[in-house]
Amino acid sequence: MTRTITTDLVEAYSLCPRKTFLLMAGEPNPGPHEYVRMIDKQVAANRQAYRASLVKIGDLPRDGVVADINTGSAVAADTELATDGFYARCDFLTKVKKASRLGRYSYEPVKVIGTRRATRQDTLGLAYQGLVLGEVQGRLPASGTLIRLDGRPERVSLVGKYKEVRRIIEVLQTWVANSAGDAPPVVLNKHCPSCPFRDACLQQAEKEDNLSLLDRMTPKLMRKYHDKGIFTVKQLSYVYKPRRSRKKGRRQVRHSLVLQRRAR
Repeated sequence: MTRTITTDLVEAYSLCPRKTFLLMAGEPNPGPHEYVRMIDKQVAANRQAYRASLVKIGDLPRDGVVADINTGSAVAADTELATDGFYARCDFLTKVKKASRLGRYSYEPVKVIGTRRATRQDTLGLAYQGLVLGEVQGRLPASGTLIRLDGRPERVSLVGKYKEVRRIIEVLQTWVANSAGDAPPVVLNKHCPSCPFRDACLQQAEKEDNLSLLDRMTPKLMRKYHDKGIFTVKQLSYVYKPRRSRKKGRRQVRHSLVLQRRAR
């Protein structure tokens, strides 16, 4: 079980807790999905383009590398931050006029992404970087910036994100302390097609007759069925009772997970 919490692990947890546990446990997998590789290439290209723009306006030297935040430069690039079990590599850090342990200034994180729209995964990754940066400089940054694929910056308020990131970190630290614990249960979701553990989780879900095999099944709805003692798709199928229509004519039929199971 890996003992260092990183940005990648926090972002993975936002997609699927089970995925994060398996990554931390070092479970074998076939590697990143082709879609993930494509996004990574777009991130690299976008990062290079943004770096070039900073060099052009003079915020970075021509070699494009400034890694020491103690110098008080306007921008720091490719900065590695580490503190007591936490690690974050920040694409860029921008200087702001707010006093910190560094002096009469502090920094805010800038994260480059490979899509035109920011996701929850992106904002939580940025907030985690802000949290680690706050530990290093002695001041939590109030905001951060995401650089979208079109090159446009998107300011993100981090104050409201830190609570969720800390909650994630507490779970990850629990796993580190109890590496022999069981992995979180399988809950198939829209991230599964691009997950490196998709085949193993699908096999486990089919073996369990897991409720998440049904389309439109959500974790909240699963908990609702679990509270009623329904844990498998087969059990759910017995709940269905067709209603008798008292009116003649056409009646609107709503989607039913129970009926969906009957149709399988």
